[in-house]
Amino acid sequence: MPVPPLPFFRSPRDNDALAGRSGLAGGLRMQIARIGPADDAESGLLSSIDGGGTPAMLVDDSRASIAALNEARDRAAQVGTGLEQLESAADSATTVKTLLAQLGDAVVVSTGHGMQPQERAALQRQVNELLGEIDSLADGTLFNQELLRPGIRSASGQTATPAPFKQISTSALGLTELSVRSSDQAVAASGALDLAGTRLDRAADAVRRAQARLEDDLDALTSPPLTATGELALGNSTAAFGTTIQLRSDLLSSPGDALLAQSGLDVSRVFRLLDTSS
Repeated sequence: MPVPPLPFFRSPRDNDALAGRSGLAGGLRMQIARIGPADDAESGLLSSIDGGGTPAMLVDDSRASIAALNEARDRAAQVGTGLEQLESAADSATTVKTLLAQLGDAVVVSTGHGMQPQERAALQRQVNELLGEIDSLADGTLFNQELLRPGIRSASGQTATPAPFKQISTSALGLTELSVRSSDQAVAASGALDLAGTRLDRAADAVRRAQARLEDDLDALTSPPLTATGELALGNSTAAFGTTIQLRSDLLSSPGDALLAQSGLDVSRVFRLLDTSS
C-alpha cells in the first residue's frame, strides 16, 4: 500500500527574521515587510515609535533625546566651521611672520652706506613685493571676526559674515610707508618691523585663544558629562563594557523591558534573541 508522505516540517522560527545565530545563520537575510494587520496575539505587542501602543513617556523621552542630539550635531558643525576658519587665520599669521623676517633681511642689507642707487631701488622693489604679499594674504583669509572677541563662545555670532584678516595687513602692522631708499630710512624701517612683529604676535595670540575656546566647546559636545537622556556619560571603554554586561543581565531578567525598548518584537522573540547572543 502506498505510504503517505510525511508532513513537511516547519520550525516555529521559519518566519522569524531574527532566526539563526546572531539573526543570520539559518534565517532570512532580507528585511521583511509586514502586510496586513497583525493577528490578535501580536496586536497588543507590536508598536511603533509614534504608535498608540507605545507609552507616551517613552515617546516623549525619545523625541527629547533626538532633539538634543540634533542640536548637538548642529552646534558641532558650527564649531567645526569656526575652527577651520581660525586654523586658516593661524596659518596666515605664521606666513606673515616669515615675510616679516624676509623684510628684516632686506632692511639689514639696506643699512649699508656704500650701496649704489640701483641696488637700493632693487631692494625697494623687493620690499614692495613682500608688502603686497602680506596684504594679499590678509584679504584672502576670511573668518568670523566675532570669534576673536574675548569671552565669545562658538554659539555667538554664527550668522556673522566672514571678513578678511585685517589685523595682519600692512596698515594694521604699520608698514604701509616702509622704505629703504636710504640708510636713514632703513634704520626707521627696522624699528617699524619690530613694532609690526609685536602687533602680529598680538593678533596671532587672539587667534590661538579663540581656537582654544572652540576646542573646549567641541570637546564638551563630543564628550559631554551627560548623555542625551540625562544620564552620566561613560568615561572609558572599560565602563562601557561593564555597562553592556549589566544591561544584558537586566534584559535577561526582564524581557518585558526589552520589549518596550525594541518595537516590533514580542516576548518570545526577545527570549530567542538574548539566547542566541550568549
